[in-house]
Amino acid sequence: MSHPVSIAATCPGCIMTVVFNTKRRQYDAHRDTLSCTSECPSCDTEIHFWLHDMVAHARKDGSGDPSIYMMPYASADSVDFNQFAEKVPESILSYCISAQDVYRLGNLTAANVMIQTALESIFAEFLPDGKSSQTLADVIRDSLENVKQHEPISNLSDDIISGDLDVLFQHHQDTSQETADAMMALLETLINYLFIMPDKFRNLQEQFSQINSVSKLSRRGDEDRDSVLQQAG
Repeated sequence: MSHPVSIAATCPGCIMTVVFNTKRRQYDAHRDTLSCTSECPSCDTEIHFWLHDMVAHARKDGSGDPSIYMMPYASADSVDFNQFAEKVPESILSYCISAQDVYRLGNLTAANVMIQTALESIFAEFLPDGKSSQTLADVIRDSLENVKQHEPISNLSDDIISGDLDVLFQHHQDTSQETADAMMALLETLINYLFIMPDKFRNLQEQFSQINSVSKLSRRGDEDRDSVLQQAG
């Protein structure tokens, strides 16, 4: 059985996606699990990995990877944009990854610029054909007619009235584990879609307002100080 020499993952210390070179590898045959340790090449944070189903995976077709667990783990708030490669247009994904990279490096000015560019590219994807807008606010406003946020709910209504979901609800006595799992996922997704995400947007708006208020006070203080210095000079 071959042991993994390196593992690519997001470091919980510096939030950079790096390659961990593993060491102190130990295989537990009873649990078919390999444990190993590594340090982040960027910030030296020590990470422990557990790779489950090492032998079982090797006996299969060999595609993919065994299950990998790490401690400490990266915050759930840190999004790996690469996982959306099949869903998000490549140009948008590229802007998002670039913005995240400069943010993680602490280049806040560049992060500000790149995030705005990423936002513009996201909403430009939904602009009507032949339509171009100058500012971010214009792009967002002009794209709204093509941002079909109500479509999932409309489709869900159709499914409940006369579609697959209606059939599953009607035959509840025959509910399988797969059906229950899918229905639970629907419930969790709806709660997130209708309540959690809108609340996150409201909280962000409040945060931006508070930050801007503090920034205005700071700028006003700087202007007053400069005025006093000019008068004294």
